Amino acid sequence: MWTAAELRHSRVRLGGTVWRAVEAQHQTSTRRLVDTAAEQVRLEELLEGTKPAYPSGAQRLDYLLASPFRYGNPHGSRFRPGGQRWGIFYAGETVHVALAELAYHRMRFFLASAGTPLPRQSATLTVFAVRYATAAGLDLSRLPFAEYQSRWTDPDSYAHTQKLGVTAVEAEIDALRYRSARTREAQYNVAIFAVQAFADDRPRTRQTWYLYLGDQEATAFRALAGTREHHAFARSDWAL
Repeated sequence: MWTAAELRHSRVRLGGTVWRAVEAQHQTSTRRLVDTAAEQVRLEELLEGTKPAYPSGAQRLDYLLASPFRYGNPHGSRFRPGGQRWGIFYAGETVHVALAELAYHRMRFFLASAGTPLPRQSATLTVFAVRYATAAGLDLSRLPFAEYQSRWTDPDSYAHTQKLGVTAVEAEIDALRYRSARTREAQYNVAIFAVQAFADDRPRTRQTWYLYLGDQEATAFRALAGTREHHAFARSDWAL
């Protein structure tokens, strides 16, 4: 594995538009607890006071961009070990790969509980785009990192990627580009480690999508687009 000094020497310019898909539950979860819109605003204010503080520089960002930097994750993620306080904004270079990542993790969530049926209703998603740009990036599709592609795309183990993520933070890497483990074809994700890598303060585009988890595949449809804009992901491709 590389040292922080070696990663700093391997930094490249990265940038472009990336997409992220999130469940839209944040828009409605507190409304059912109160009687009026004014009470919901007050409840949200009270809840805000109990949440962890944003890291320096994140206050300027829309909450959709800033939230991943606010919370720890006891279970970890692809490039962050569990228990670390620093955050990562994960996104895809296409809508397809962003949806694939969310669909996989949502499917895994329900399958983790034996005997729990998949939901029979579709989940509402917010899919949004944002630009980023940095001179302190790492591209795992380039040498020397590309030689170890199987480590970065292991569908089940994050051991190698988490070690790399810790070293990347030590090396002050802002963003990291890597191949997705959740698409059959080669598509790429971006992990943003530093809020200064965002070229936008807020999403440039927001879309509403519906995600249905079926016994054989997960299917995502864009709202108001009929059947013209949809993506399907076979469970067999994920070995689930």
